[in-house]
Amino acid sequence: MYSKKFNLYSFPGGGVEDNETPQEAVLREIYEETGYKCRILKALGYIEENRGQLDYSQISYYYILCTIGAPDSQQKENIENILLKSSQDTMQQKYLKVRDLYAWKEYVELLDIK
Repeated sequence: MYSKKFNLYSFPGGGVEDNETPQEAVLREIYEETGYKCRILKALGYIEENRGQLDYSQISYYYILCTIGAPDSQQKENIENILLKSSQDTMQQKYLKVRDLYAWKEYVELLDIK
């Protein structure tokens, strides 16, 4: 997804609400942010961030999803380039970019996409 406000490309996401599993949260967030209903194919993993200097910690869960009733809108080979194009003016944006690139590379390795 592209954030015009921050000139940043990032994967959709958000917080896990009360009484919600990470799996339920990802499906809800994807729908809220993109309008696509999806199903989870596989858990990819998670990244735990502890930014001591910023007094901030977070766990980001990643899943391999497929859309339901709608075609995928981006080609796999372009996603890494899109993430790399993002500018990083703030420390938060730098962390987001590194986190998402790491998750993307794990996905590519898992599916052996070249």
